[in-house]
Amino acid sequence: MGSPNKASATGGGDDSPSPSPSLRTSSLLRRVGSVRAHRNDLSERLGLLRMMNPSSARRRSKSNPQVASPPTTPRFFVQEPPSHRKGLPAWDRAFDAVYHSSSSSHTSNFSDTLTSFFEDHGRSRPSSGYFRLPDDIRQRICNLVLPVVDRPVRLNRIFFTRDVWREDDLASPTSALLPLAPYLQVSFAFRADILVAFLQSVTLHAVFSPFVGCRVNPLATTWLNRYGPYARSVAVEIDMSRLGCGPADSATCLLPDVEHIEDLVCEFVDSQLRRKESLPLQNLILLCRRFYGRRGPSLSRPNTGRSSGASSSSRGNSAEDIRFQSPEMYASMDELMKQMTEETVSSPFEMPMPSPLPQTEYCPDSYLLFCNYIVHLKGRINSLRMCGFDETYTTRFMATLFSDVSTGQAYRVAPSTIWPRLSGQKSCLDAGDGYTILDEHQVQSALNAPTALRPWEGCVQLPPPIPDEEGNPSLPPMVGDLQRLRTPYARTVTSLSERTCDQMLKETGGLRNGSDKNRFLRFMEKYGKKKKKKKQRTLTREASATM
Repeated sequence: MGSPNKASATGGGDDSPSPSPSLRTSSLLRRVGSVRAHRNDLSERLGLLRMMNPSSARRRSKSNPQVASPPTTPRFFVQEPPSHRKGLPAWDRAFDAVYHSSSSSHTSNFSDTLTSFFEDHGRSRPSSGYFRLPDDIRQRICNLVLPVVDRPVRLNRIFFTRDVWREDDLASPTSALLPLAPYLQVSFAFRADILVAFLQSVTLHAVFSPFVGCRVNPLATTWLNRYGPYARSVAVEIDMSRLGCGPADSATCLLPDVEHIEDLVCEFVDSQLRRKESLPLQNLILLCRRFYGRRGPSLSRPNTGRSSGASSSSRGNSAEDIRFQSPEMYASMDELMKQMTEETVSSPFEMPMPSPLPQTEYCPDSYLLFCNYIVHLKGRINSLRMCGFDETYTTRFMATLFSDVSTGQAYRVAPSTIWPRLSGQKSCLDAGDGYTILDEHQVQSALNAPTALRPWEGCVQLPPPIPDEEGNPSLPPMVGDLQRLRTPYARTVTSLSERTCDQMLKETGGLRNGSDKNRFLRFMEKYGKKKKKKKQRTLTREASATM
């Protein structure tokens, strides 16, 4: 009696308990499958209807998401490589000089630099395990581990170098530094070996401009100031083609922000002063990126900031003439404004045309006086190459920085071979005969350069001059070949590129006489600046007349 009642209770009507879980799951799956099949059938019918008669088909609305839309074709955006600016004024590359000191008997090597690295960080060198090997053996091991970098390593983003450098001219920090990350995490001693070996084998390239800072370019500022004293070769490029020194006519309304660039240079020099004199910087390449000549006549008001008319350089005005001549003297701003105020109006409806303002330089030489701070590295630099500066300033700068002016090995590279010839740009070069010519970059010299000459073209330090049979210094063979690739003119024996530093000093009234202290004082008196406040500078009449 009990069992039938239980069976009837379990197998009753709607009020009976639910069936087993397996039966419930199977029925639910059947329902879902039927719904999907019905929806797919509707989608296919709607699709056929659209294909047969698109005008009568109901358009899909946002409130009808059930209708399947055709898949969209994915679009892949290919990032184009950054391009340089075109249509700019001519770059100033007229003077390119190389100087090699002959009195310095110290050269930085791996062992001494590694010892200095440990001392500066308050560590002692280990002498167990792997580090029992000699320093030269460990250096050879590190060179096998390091990536092959045959170009200067740029420490800035490509935005700061693309105007004058191609992407292949400088090695990216990613390709040069990123492969070292696993080795730098092994230990402090192994990190010191790898880092010092890397700094001794490459050239570091840093750009200082008004837009360079610790957050935007930490490698060119913080990292360079921390590890720059252990580097063997450094290239510093000062960008004076922005803000008030820019190419546009409206740039005269802006300040050049020289103070910020000066701070970057001073921080770099202060970090290099930590370098021992027994471990000097082997190569320093100092470049100035600026435009040649003066701006065209403008009818706008003069800028109220730092005046660029303080310099009376001999840069030319016309970029169309192949030979530039010194500009004529122009009236001062006070005289010009006085003439404008004294003019009377003949009719209340007719206003006189304003007189054009005097042509101002893109970047006067007075803006670059902060480079004098580099003279404090006297005795810590073995060789120097400068380009983009005035000839007189460059010659006196080298004579002040090096004490062996009379016996030093120096020559001038004309035309300059540092920067590449980018299409759509132009530059002013010295052809070697004393005249400045306009190069419109119609032919890429690097494309036609032999393989043996390509390592010597670009941001590199050239070798010292080679004495001939009579003992007179002459250009290295590869330098002469590079110059012939840059200019179609025939070279003479008395060309400016083959002048020695002694001859250049005689032409500019040199600084050979006197002690090093007197030479330094005379240089600072002639090109120095008197500062009472950090943001305020005044030029003496003598400095203004020489620039």
